Amino acid sequence: MNALYNVLVRVSRTWEFRGKSENNPLIHFDMVLIDQMGYAVYCEVPPQVLDQLKQYLQEVKVLYICNACVERAIPGFRVVDAPYILKLIMRTQIF
Repeated sequence: MNALYNVLVRVSRTWEFRGKSENNPLIHFDMVLIDQMGYAVYCEVPPQVLDQLKQYLQEVKVLYICNACVERAIPGFRVVDAPYILKLIMRTQIF
């Protein structure tokens, strides 16, 4: 597993990813987060984690995220121009 990080960010945009059809079950909840320096990062929240964190994940909110996992971005799919993505996991806490 990759190292865990703490970040202070603003939620810029949120959406649900369900694959090719909106009728499909949720695959992951997605966000674009902006840090204090103005850098954007794409963030994924798996469905099994979403219930415990959903109350915090609203556009324009400022969040202190603890224990988030940083992974390499998937080549060919980048919501923002960044080499890494943030993934929220079961150990992630938000304040």
